[in-house]
Amino acid sequence: MRTFVSDHWTLEYDLAAASWAMATLMYQAVRAAVVSKTTWPTAEKLADLDRAAQEEVKKWRENKVPLETAALDIYEPLRMNRGSKPIAAHYAARLLQTTPMTDDDLPPYLVAAFTCLCSEV
Repeated sequence: MRTFVSDHWTLEYDLAAASWAMATLMYQAVRAAVVSKTTWPTAEKLADLDRAAQEEVKKWRENKVPLETAALDIYEPLRMNRGSKPIAAHYAARLLQTTPMTDDDLPPYLVAAFTCLCSEV
């Protein structure tokens, strides 16, 4: 049995800090989790949240905000308990179904864990 541990912090932060593609996806998921704390959003509301998150991440990139700084901002609502980690995971899983990702978009320890898992199956 092998153990794969984060090089940085929490899974949510690590995902957001891994690439701009993952930062966008995680920002969408966290924003949806924050809104879901008070009411379950409609599909239209989720689409609006997704678009707004994409625009915000685009602005961060244009303004040359370091990815690690953006990841801190993305994770902050979860750290401060303004959104639920399990609900954010639910939304992230939904988004991963339609968002193309490569190994380069993921934290290296997760790629290693998936590789190990898949080679043992």
